[in-house]
Amino acid sequence: MFNTQQLKQLRKSKGFTQEDIADKLCISQSAYARLENSSCKTWGVYLKNLCVIFNVSPVVFINDTSLKDNDTLKEELLRKEIEIKNLKNKVSNLETMVSILEKK
Repeated sequence: MFNTQQLKQLRKSKGFTQEDIADKLCISQSAYARLENSSCKTWGVYLKNLCVIFNVSPVVFINDTSLKDNDTLKEELLRKEIEIKNLKNKVSNLETMVSILEKK
């Protein structure tokens, strides 16, 4: 659910220590460490503030593979449309072959 790896990567990429972020959240360093180690069940309480601190959307912290960006969805749709077109061509070819065989 909560992407702790992303949280840790963002923190490190910004050059923050766990204590830096803990101070910004007004919690102890050990409480923040629990956030990064997936042992904190109340991460939702901190989500809004984490988004502000790192200037990111909440989606960044949600570990849900069903969430995809528009470009990814467009690419998948295009691939599916190509697959459908190929299948229609195969069906058409089979129908043509059946028609030819029936005439013989």
